[in-house]
Amino acid sequence: MLSINDYIPLVNFLSNFLMSEVVLFDTEKIVYIEKSLHPSRKPGAPLPDMEALFLKNREYEKSDFSVNYRSLGVNRERLRSATLFLKNDKNAIIGMLTINLHVDDLIAARNVINKFINGPVTEKELKQQREAESLEIFKGSVQNLMEMIIQSIPEKSTVPPDRLSQEEKINIIKDLDNRGTFLIKGSVAEVAKVLKTSEATIYRYLNQL
Repeated sequence: MLSINDYIPLVNFLSNFLMSEVVLFDTEKIVYIEKSLHPSRKPGAPLPDMEALFLKNREYEKSDFSVNYRSLGVNRERLRSATLFLKNDKNAIIGMLTINLHVDDLIAARNVINKFINGPVTEKELKQQREAESLEIFKGSVQNLMEMIIQSIPEKSTVPPDRLSQEEKINIIKDLDNRGTFLIKGSVAEVAKVLKTSEATIYRYLNQL
């Protein structure tokens, strides 16, 4: 029976071949990582939100892997990711292996190529393009991820949302924005509900950051 550490050679192989970050997790933390995208991503670091959500939703019971979902790096760089669920001979989850491909440079190159092929884009087309590049995390889990992030809002304050000061609300918005929350479709409306305010106010706070 394979143990988590038996997958380390596979991590090295994939990382060197794909020239990308490859991370090996058990069910609680990073066990091994190659070509880490950030110093904080190292053995012993806790599971990122996405992998934690996979476990929470028991995605491994529905499939052996999840591929081509989009995610954000620590510095909000855009990634195309895939996760293999590692199981023992009793089909119980023992860990995960995630590949993160950095795609910001590829998106920039695509935009340049498109400009040469199609000519300059209009403001409307640019807006549509940005919307298309918004995060679309694996199907069926966007709402769950958003709820998990938004549910943490009350924990940040000892007073009800409707009694928060403007400064406190802006600080919460800044924290959520840093975590990529507002790249998820529908998140502004959900956050507005939790903070007992309007969507226009959320957008105004975002513009102040």
